[in-house]
Amino acid sequence: GAHARHDGAVAGLHAAGIGTPAKTVAWGESNGGLVVAAAVARAPGSYGAVVSSVGPHDLVDARSLARPDPRSAALTGSILDWPPPHGGPGWWVGDEYPRPWVAEERDAARTTSPVYTTPAGPLPPVYLLTGEWDPVVNPVHSVRLAAAWADAPGGPVLLQVGGETHGSRY
Repeated sequence: GAHARHDGAVAGLHAAGIGTPAKTVAWGESNGGLVVAAAVARAPGSYGAVVSSVGPHDLVDARSLARPDPRSAALTGSILDWPPPHGGPGWWVGDEYPRPWVAEERDAARTTSPVYTTPAGPLPPVYLLTGEWDPVVNPVHSVRLAAAWADAPGGPVLLQVGGETHGSRY
């Protein structure tokens, strides 16, 4: 999958003398945030630091984390107009990933989710960024990852909850 390719690419760069684990920083936003968090969990010794911005880190609960935004409801006229035509905090439900509500995909959703992945070694410093009213990915994804990794060796794991955006504009 994408995580194995990312890990292999980083190892290949290091083997070619391009960079070192201590000087390699993984940065990803949205789906990229999921990819870098999953990659650092699987090969934490390959990175000097990781930044995951607005990543969907919990694919198992993606549907239950999708929620309507009262401000969007006021604009659309009804909270029953779901999903709001222009989003709302965390409207994304992750159908493009393994779907835990499909029995054959439940294990893949769990193993893809960094929230449920015990890091394979001491973590480098991890910085998680999320928006309080992110219109796409509920901030609870990053909160859960910060909590899941809080006691992991290495780190630290830092969480910043910012404004109302989906991206790195904090």
